[in-house]
Amino acid sequence: MSSSALITGAAQGIGRAIAFRLAKDGFNVAVNDIEKNSSKLNQVKQEIENIGRKSVAIIADVSQDKQVQSMMSNVREKLDSLNVVVANAGICQIKPMIKISADDWDKIFAINMRGVFLCYREAAKIMIEQGKGGKIIGACSTAGYSSHTMAAHYIAGKWGVRGLTQATALELAKYNIKVNAYCPEKGILEQTRVLHWLKISSSALITGAAQGIGRAIAFRLAKDGFNVAVNDIEKNSSKLNQVKQEIENIGRKSVAIIADVSQDKQVQSMMNNAREKLGNLNVVVANAGICQIKPMIEISADDWDKIFALNMRGVFLCYREAAKIMIEQGKGGKIIGACSTAGYSSHTMAAHYIASKWGVRGLTQATALELAKYNIKVNAYCPGITETDMMQSINEIMTKYREKQKEKGEKVDEVKNMPAFDRLGQPEDIANLVSFLASKDSDYITGQSIMVNGGAAFS
Repeated sequence: MSSSALITGAAQGIGRAIAFRLAKDGFNVAVNDIEKNSSKLNQVKQEIENIGRKSVAIIADVSQDKQVQSMMSNVREKLDSLNVVVANAGICQIKPMIKISADDWDKIFAINMRGVFLCYREAAKIMIEQGKGGKIIGACSTAGYSSHTMAAHYIAGKWGVRGLTQATALELAKYNIKVNAYCPEKGILEQTRVLHWLKISSSALITGAAQGIGRAIAFRLAKDGFNVAVNDIEKNSSKLNQVKQEIENIGRKSVAIIADVSQDKQVQSMMNNAREKLGNLNVVVANAGICQIKPMIEISADDWDKIFALNMRGVFLCYREAAKIMIEQGKGGKIIGACSTAGYSSHTMAAHYIASKWGVRGLTQATALELAKYNIKVNAYCPGITETDMMQSINEIMTKYREKQKEKGEKVDEVKNMPAFDRLGQPEDIANLVSFLASKDSDYITGQSIMVNGGAAFS
């Protein structure tokens, strides 16, 4: 059975672009808009059918409870199931705050907040009944993070969508229903694309790739069509060569490079080696990093230096050298760093590690701004608790510390930021995000540090 999606506000602009993209991705697509846009909506329906997918056009006002219920039921009846709902419909109004009438406020909130809520709720009911999980996606805005003048009611609504999305995500996680929102910048219309993973034949370098998250990223990018250079330190050379061999076994070129990313000359040599062996370097993933569990007052200066040498200096050197090569190549590129949910939400027992990850966020933003003029996008991924050898070691150390705290009668440091889903993260979960960030579909995203933590913490 084919998957089905519903997109509201789909007669034009962003909604229309989403509808076509999902149809091309293999979905049968229901499109919705209001009566005055019916002609455009029917044209969208026809174009979707022309590319071989089923489609249905549904007139409904998403601010009206009964109409939303009827719309959802109609889609399910016509397209058999409902797997994805995109609550895209929304409006904007430009006015100084002191000139916004109560009617202005009510109109904005009826569509932008009430409408999103009703779509979330009714989609959830259907997906829970179907018992197969699903994806609910809402329309937020960059204004939902960064406010500006002349649209206080619109901005308030978009901040509200962020909160609604997070709260709904927590409630629906147990049903395997994922809830997220997209946040366009002003002025994005027909060129807007939604998340997808585009296969491109290019070259990528991943540091710290012998195991764990780096290994998963290397395999994912190879499967996406990249030739892949993999890096790690000497003691992991056997595992690294095995990764190289497995990449070659799936038909991609690969090279294994031993280097310590905290060492300037070694990073320069590594980048040049990758470029020489694989051609142009299009994606660099600065994944290598370490963690150490210690109370802040027990962290030595050497502990601090070791963490920052790899987690910050190493990321900086990779960013810098990747940028030099990509600028010289003149074709843009993607630079992706390893941050952490701890780069947003701090906890005890790892102050130096946490400080380094907050630093990666700042470095990523600053570098993104400097490299934008070269069409180089710089982003970072922020894993939560992920099942790797490193995490197993951390858990063992934390267990010992907790036992000591109990013996001394001290307050025990509890694990925070647990996932909303009933499973821990897997390296492949992070690799999925990196796949997107490495693709052309992320071309309008830069300076972001994106969390992959199963709803354990929010930005």
